[in-house]
Amino acid sequence: PDFVVCDEGHVLKNEASAVSKAMNSIRSRRRIILTGTPLQNNLIEYHCMVNFIKENLLGSIKEFRNRFINPIQNGQCADSTLVDVRVMKKRAHILYEMLAGCVQRKDYTALTKFLPPKYEYVLEVRMTPIQCKLYQYYLDHLT
Repeated sequence: PDFVVCDEGHVLKNEASAVSKAMNSIRSRRRIILTGTPLQNNLIEYHCMVNFIKENLLGSIKEFRNRFINPIQNGQCADSTLVDVRVMKKRAHILYEMLAGCVQRKDYTALTKFLPPKYEYVLEVRMTPIQCKLYQYYLDHLT
């Protein structure tokens, strides 16, 4: 295919996962990943997704870990020094700038004008007699 779209791209997880291997085996000219999962907390997943889009842009996972993951995590600790925090911010900014041409981050507000209003309902449904017995057994014997 000329074009591959990977929805729920965060399931790629890492280069060793079966999904990641399968997706990377598809040869294509263009690739897009869509994900609704916040990525700032898992830089290994982030590397895997970016590597799917632009191979080797961030280097190997070992290089990425040394250049970005370790310094960023070192600056997020409660006992991080001011130098650690400064290095973390600098590395995060460098990473952001490197990816400016291929990563577009949007939140839900980009879609709100196109979506109908959201309605939420709370339904209360009584348990059947068998469900009550099973639940009581659970409370009596398993908790």
